[in-house]
Amino acid sequence: MKQIVITIHGIHTAALKSWQPRMWTYIKERDPSIKVFTYKYGYLLAPVSWYIIFTGALKFPLFYWKLVVGNFAAYIEKIQKKFPEYEISILAHSFGTWP
Repeated sequence: MKQIVITIHGIHTAALKSWQPRMWTYIKERDPSIKVFTYKYGYLLAPVSWYIIFTGALKFPLFYWKLVVGNFAAYIEKIQKKFPEYEISILAHSFGTWP
């Protein structure tokens, strides 16, 4: 079966400095037929995230969380429609605190 791999960086990792480019290279060197996509959704600096977690002083509105997760779901659906004969695997460091 044809294969697609989608990578997602962690919420504390800037996408350009993440492990994703290295993973893309690693996969393509071993099997060039695999399509690799890197999903980027922004990131939080660790101190900001820790402040949110430990104090509860700042909470993202539910509509924003749904927007971020919904955008990822739409991204996958778009890839599925474009490549219906492919099986999709997702490699994620973390999707952070998104529900």
